[in-house]
Amino acid sequence: MKDKYDLVRKLCQDSKLVRMVIENQKRAELFDNVKRARKVYRLPETHYNLPAELYL
Repeated sequence: MKDKYDLVRKLCQDSKLVRMVIENQKRAELFDNVKRARKVYRLPETHYNLPAELYL
């Protein structure tokens, strides 16, 4: 299975930039998941303020 970040790696030769872009994308996905979960489970707003690492 191809990694969905392959294109990013090809476009950005700088590995530090690639890591940053991928981390930001994963963080955004996590944030979206938290927002969705909050709607479903009616979690308090304070859950938004927790670092994304807690959701890994």
